[in-house]
This record gives sequence, C-alpha cells and structure tokens, in this order.
Amino acid sequence: MDLPAPALADLDDILTRLGGEEALVASAYAHGAFSRAREVKTAIDLLRLARMYGPGGLSLRTAAALAAEGGLCGISDVALLKRLRRAVDWLEALCAEQLSLAGAPPGDGLDAITFVDACVIQSPGTGTDCRLHLQWDVTQQRSVAARITTTKLGERLDLLSSTALCILIGDRGYPQPDGRRNTLDAGAEVLVRLSWNSLSLTNHDGQPLDWLELCARAHRAGDVDLPVLVCKAHRRFEPTPIRLVLIPKPAEAAASARQAARFGVSPTAVIAWAAPAPIRSPVTTRPVAMPIRTASRCGRIASMVAKAACTALVACASSGFGQTK
Repeated sequence: MDLPAPALADLDDILTRLGGEEALVASAYAHGAFSRAREVKTAIDLLRLARMYGPGGLSLRTAAALAAEGGLCGISDVALLKRLRRAVDWLEALCAEQLSLAGAPPGDGLDAITFVDACVIQSPGTGTDCRLHLQWDVTQQRSVAARITTTKLGERLDLLSSTALCILIGDRGYPQPDGRRNTLDAGAEVLVRLSWNSLSLTNHDGQPLDWLELCARAHRAGDVDLPVLVCKAHRRFEPTPIRLVLIPKPAEAAASARQAARFGVSPTAVIAWAAPAPIRSPVTTRPVAMPIRTASRCGRIASMVAKAACTALVACASSGFGQTK
C-alpha cells in the first residue's frame, strides 16, 4: 500500500524553510519531541507522520496502518498518539519560528494596526478542546503571532506579543481588565468592542454608569465620548482610565438586532433579517403559533492539538508564510 501524498511529498522545500534537516533534528531533540530512534527512526519521519495526521486528514489508526504498509515505521495508533502529543511543543515552536521570519515587528509607530482573535479547535466526541490565538498585522497583511492553548485560557490581549505604539484591536471577548492593563503597560494602544456588562465601569466619582441614560444621550446627539474608569468588584485592583465611545447602530442594523432578540438568533445570521412565517391551522387563516428559531452551531472541527499545530506549520512553510508582501 502506498503512503498518502503528505508523507510522500518532497520535503526539500519545507526542510529548507525550517532551517535544514540538521537544524530540524536538533530542534526536535531540544523540545523533547524525539529522544531516541526506536520504531520512528528520525525526526523527519516523525514530521511525516504528523503531516499524515494533520494536513493529510487521516485518523490515528489509518495513519499508523499506512505508515506500516508503506515501510515508514511499524507503530500502533496509541503509540502514534503519544508521539504526536510529545511533539506539540516542537511543532508550535516551528510555527512560531516561521512567524518570526516574517520580517520586522508589526508596523512602525501608530501606523501599526493589529487584530487579535481566537477560535476553538475541538476533537470529535468528548476529545480535548483547544483554542487557537492569532494576531494579524493589517498594515503588512500577515500574521505576526499565534499560540495554541487549552480552553481554560480565555481570550486575553496580553497573551500574544505586542509592540510599543501599535494599535491592538479586539472583539467583545477581549475587554479583560488585567490583560488590558498589561498591554497598555507594554506601550500599545487598545481598541475593543464592549457590551454593557463587559467591564465594571464608573465615572471619576466612583459611581456606576447609567447605561440607559448614556444610550439615550447617544441616540439624541449621534454619539457619546467620555472618560471612565475600569474597576474590579471585590478585588484589589487600581482603577484604570479608558475612553468610552457610544455610537448608535444604523437603523437597518438596529432593526435586525431587535428582530434577532425577539426570535433568539444572532443578529449577524442571515435568518435574523426576516421574520419567520407563522404556523397556521389547516382550518383557519389566523396564526395559531409563532415559531422560535435558534441559529445552529457550526460543525465541530475534527482536530487534536498536534493536528492543528502541524497543519499550521505546513501552511506556514509551504506558502511562504514567513515572507512579507
């Protein structure tokens, strides 16, 4: 039986981008991914196995069987899983190295605009969940940092490196007091989207904000821009100042949000823009019930930590990820 394309593909280009075979072997030893030659003879063979399981899309059992049939190594699916788990730090380090080769740090001065976001990677069934954190430099149109963690570690602004004087932009999952403070202490500027309960905000007199009054003022004036303080209830935390800006949604977006709140779906979902047809009785023309809809969750991504790391590594090395545009 022949090995699949990810294992048989010429690795010369990828090895060159990763620093050559000698550097790759040294890196595998340094990160504990490879200690001695047993069934898996070399670190290059381990990388081939990871490519079969990651971008190759094979299950552990199929990858092990094909490796044995193709003469790569004789290893069980359980042994392969243990090998890949030990290789996680190595694969992540190789990804980080490729990202660091992208050139100079993101942008220069306040012209550097960086997006941060994260997504969940989940294995089938009851497997271990992971979270992929990514930082994207808008000015240079490239990724500049990435990290894979467990889901116990949430979205934080200070999780990935940020340079001084850059503008870091995050969604409403990132207004976290400690992460924001650490990022500001590093010299970066922060722009995040808030909901009314994302942070504990007060005015300079220490009084909680009246969100209803602020929203009414923003509706009348078109926007509200005021300095406030970020506090932490029941914890020792020195209040830090931020600038709060409220801008009303356009009429169409506001109508969509109200419709979504009524029927229980995301306002960004396509089905949130139109009211569902009422349920009618076959003997009357009057509605007898209104359906309540829920937006279906996206399908789970079938991937383990090593699979995600290896897939990201191959994407970095194969597509010239470390080259600036």
